[in-house]
Amino acid sequence: MTETHHIFGAANRRLSDEDGLVVYLCPYCHNIPPRGVHFDAQAMKRLRQVGQKAYEDKMAQNGLNKAEAREAFMKRYGRNYL
Repeated sequence: MTETHHIFGAANRRLSDEDGLVVYLCPYCHNIPPRGVHFDAQAMKRLRQVGQKAYEDKMAQNGLNKAEAREAFMKRYGRNYL
């Protein structure tokens, strides 16, 4: 059994959903301390970095250069995780 984790949650949960930036984790990896992503800042940071890279790669496939893709991510999600 897996649980859906929105890489960018809270105010950005809807955006994360729209952009397909979700991962499926076992309950232990998702929401159980100490290793669940909601309790492990390093794991959360890694997921956000992977999510940002995936978003920027998608934008690059749509014709943006690297700087434009980064700017688009930061405009949409409010910060840079890389």
